[in-house]
Parts: sequence; structure tokens; C-alpha cells
Amino acid sequence: MRYQIKFENGVQVIRILESNFNLGVVQKFNDLMTRQIQRGLSRIVLDLRYIDILDSCGLGVFLFSFKRLKPKGNLAVCGLNSELLKQFELAHLDREIPVFNTTAQAVQGIAVSPFQVNGFVN
Repeated sequence: MRYQIKFENGVQVIRILESNFNLGVVQKFNDLMTRQIQRGLSRIVLDLRYIDILDSCGLGVFLFSFKRLKPKGNLAVCGLNSELLKQFELAHLDREIPVFNTTAQAVQGIAVSPFQVNGFVN
């Protein structure tokens, strides 16, 4: 799996560089998230701007990552194209995982507090 990592305002931003986020990529992504959480990172933004195809395994691993971070931190996503946003909405993931248009908005949204996004406590 190809990705880039950078830190902004105490938040780790992981940009996924794969266009097809399918079963073959899911395990590698899950391994990456496990390593990041074990390192103690608690605020993570996933920049999904390059993903064109996302299957149900991909949706599931995003939710699983969010739930693993939830007790002590937060996860947000950004850069979803209209198709991915529809998938998030149909699966009701947008009710669980904060969705932002840009990386800057996502970083600002979860940098406030690991448990507070857009003024609401999760």
C-alpha cells in the first residue's frame, strides 16, 4: 500500500495513495493503523482524495480503526469524492466518523480535543 504521513498541529495525516482500496489493501492499511495506535498516536486524519474504488472491506476497516481510537482519541476522514461520500452515507459511517472536505478542516476539527469535533463531544 502506498501512503504518505505528515504531522500538522499535533495530528497525524495519512494520505492513502491507492486508487482502488480493496481487500488487497485493507490488511496493509489495518497493519499500518495498528502500528500507529501502538505508537500512541491518538488523533489521525485519513486523506482519501486518491481513492476511486472502495469496497465493503474498506468501509469496515475505517470503522474498525475509528472504534480502536475512540476510547482515547479520534479519527476523521477528508477528501472523499462524491461516490465515496455516498458510500459513507449509505453505510451511516458519516454518523460515526467525522467527514471533512479538506485536510486543513479535518486537522482543525480534531486538533481541538481528541474527544470533541465541531463543538460536539463524540
